[in-house]
Amino acid sequence: VSILIINQQVKFMNQQEPGYQSASLLHLSAGAIEASELELLRNKLLATPGISKLASMSQLPGTPPQVNVFELATAQGPAKHILPQLWVDAHYLDVLRIPLLAGSNFEQRQPGDSSLAGVIINQRAAQLMGYSPQEAIGKRLHSDDWTDYVRGVVTDYHQVSLHSAIEPLIIRYADAGHQVLVQHEAAA
Repeated sequence: VSILIINQQVKFMNQQEPGYQSASLLHLSAGAIEASELELLRNKLLATPGISKLASMSQLPGTPPQVNVFELATAQGPAKHILPQLWVDAHYLDVLRIPLLAGSNFEQRQPGDSSLAGVIINQRAAQLMGYSPQEAIGKRLHSDDWTDYVRGVVTDYHQVSLHSAIEPLIIRYADAGHQVLVQHEAAA
């Protein structure tokens, strides 16, 4: 019986699409790394043959992100929701090949830059707000003492588990995250 269940689980995992590219990725746990240290690591790793890209984030795909209370500018007026949030650098979408449906990706910023970076949301978050991906661009959201705007909308992807429903997700910019994904090219 247990072999049958394991077989079914493996078959399920192989047939499901997480919504991002996980092949050829290596994970490094960076701990409490500063942006300048991450840049040094990035430069050293990218100089290594076979390594093509690197991104940092607060949580890896497959792990639940932290949640926060957000006040969203919805089509029906301001509304508060408890939503998962993820902090990523400007390379995250590219490394995981998560497509943008509307708007733009984050831009590399100088450490300490306090100007608005904008946030990226997924399709579910745009739907929760009552907007199409294109209509969501430029809409405001607020959390605690922080206010920003939607700069991009990505396709829905499984941030947590293939067994979990895809939830609305707020993706915020961070210079450096505790987790690093390195994209490598397979040797021929």
